[in-house]
Amino acid sequence: MLESAGFSKTKDNGVNEIWTHKDGSEVRVHKYGNQNPCPYKSGNNAHIHKEDPSENQLDDQGRITTDPNKYHIGIRNPKDLPIVRGRPHGL
Repeated sequence: MLESAGFSKTKDNGVNEIWTHKDGSEVRVHKYGNQNPCPYKSGNNAHIHKEDPSENQLDDQGRITTDPNKYHIGIRNPKDLPIVRGRPHGL
């Protein structure tokens, strides 16, 4: 899906991916959520970040936001998240 939108994968370490667009925007995929638990449920589970060319964080509708609950855009957790992160799904 990202490739068809003009993004190219520039990093994949098995846990995180970075996809960049020629316009300077970026999508970061955190397949296992943040490494260290945070107060935001959206950050502790699988999520993506969208950034515009000016590095502003965007919500799922593409609007600039500084709210971590909105710029951590949830995706389905991989089955092995509890093994990789040492915590249950949905924390």
